[in-house]
Amino acid sequence: HVNYREKPFEVSAFIQDKAEYDYLVMNVGLRFDYFDPNSQILSDYGRPQTSERLSTKPEWQISPRIGLAYPISTEGVFHVAYGHFFQVPAFQFLYTNPDYTYDPESGLGRVFGNPQLKAQQTVSYEFGLRQGFYETMTLSMTAFYKDIRNLLGSRIEVIQPGFDEPFPLSRYGRYVNRDYGQVKGVLLEANRRMTDGFSFTFS
Repeated sequence: HVNYREKPFEVSAFIQDKAEYDYLVMNVGLRFDYFDPNSQILSDYGRPQTSERLSTKPEWQISPRIGLAYPISTEGVFHVAYGHFFQVPAFQFLYTNPDYTYDPESGLGRVFGNPQLKAQQTVSYEFGLRQGFYETMTLSMTAFYKDIRNLLGSRIEVIQPGFDEPFPLSRYGRYVNRDYGQVKGVLLEANRRMTDGFSFTFS
């Protein structure tokens, strides 16, 4: 077991406004995120024990959010949403093994943390239609797309010989931002409100 104490600092703020008109309902928001891992990283990952330690740098993002709803009939609404999102990695991926100690018994099974991991950034798009029938039934269709960057992955590092490093040429893994993802989908849903003791939702 490895015991460590870290003191990351995180702050966020959000402001939102809603405007309602006869033909449009609009929600507009702006979020600010700031994260400082407040730790140290290696200047040379080929020398985990002898390399100089560097202070981590904070990261921040301003994320716009907007949602629009257009009534197209007394029972029908068309809606559109767009937003940016900022997600800090779980602390275990940042701070695991903060002393960068290589364990030959664990080898590649013990991945080193990386306090300088970037936050996961997502851009989300969504549009859909909701229509009511017979005062108790609604049918809706929503299409969505997400663009996700800075997903977590791992990288293999090799301990370089000639620097008074124990276990030269041994390999270890460390967490890095290396993956990218896209999410696409369509959600169809039918809903019946409770009437005569019966209701259902099907999606």
